[in-house]
Amino acid sequence: MLVSHVLLNYSLMLQNVTNQACLKDRPNPKTELTNREIEILSLIAKGLLNKEIALHLCISAATVKRHAFHLFQKIPVRNRAEAVRFWYQECLNTTTLKEVDL
Repeated sequence: MLVSHVLLNYSLMLQNVTNQACLKDRPNPKTELTNREIEILSLIAKGLLNKEIALHLCISAATVKRHAFHLFQKIPVRNRAEAVRFWYQECLNTTTLKEVDL
């Protein structure tokens, strides 16, 4: 369990740099996501639940829920499934992230 947690942390650390490139150059400033929102979106795309994301990021599940609420308004999506679709369409179609294993 500890090994998988360490590997997940390392994987996410590497992805964070490329994840920011995915959404950083969006034309509308209202849609700019914070680093934390990008991190949470990537974890949602991995299939993690709010509780799992909270444990991983050392924050409360309520905080995760609040970040998710804000990012869903910014990108705009109505639910987690649409957020995952957005992640794969907007991020994985960029040349920067093609090699990143989500």
